[in-house]
Amino acid sequence: MPVPATIPKGQWQHLRHEKGSNVVITTEDGDRFILPVEDAIRACRSAEKLETFSRQFKNLMSQLHQWILAHQNDIDRAYLSLDAAGAVFAVVRKGMAFDPAFEDELSNLDLTISNAESLDMIQMRVIALPFSPDETVRSFLDLSNAWVAQIS
Repeated sequence: MPVPATIPKGQWQHLRHEKGSNVVITTEDGDRFILPVEDAIRACRSAEKLETFSRQFKNLMSQLHQWILAHQNDIDRAYLSLDAAGAVFAVVRKGMAFDPAFEDELSNLDLTISNAESLDMIQMRVIALPFSPDETVRSFLDLSNAWVAQIS
């Protein structure tokens, strides 16, 4: 099927997947990219997934922020980091003693996020630590790649 060199603004270019076919993409500045239709399809699907993941990640950060605010009397600081296995939410408590009620609240947060259909692209682990220096926290997550909530 011949493809017109230019298409007036507002019209759609319909491509039919045919095994072994290529697509030519010409940018506004005249650069041309030739790639297999399969790669163009994968790129479109990846862009959709990236947009969905970004939206879900913002939602996750909002939920974690609300949880931190609700538990700020018990928390010294909290970290959110991403690694190959997903997200890691580490909470450093103000005290050293084990607090079963706090652990239950953190477990409830973990279950809520794990079961949320609106966060289905995010796998998250939660970690509660007693008051600890950053060196200890580093053994659980990469602090150079983490967001931190410092509680005053």
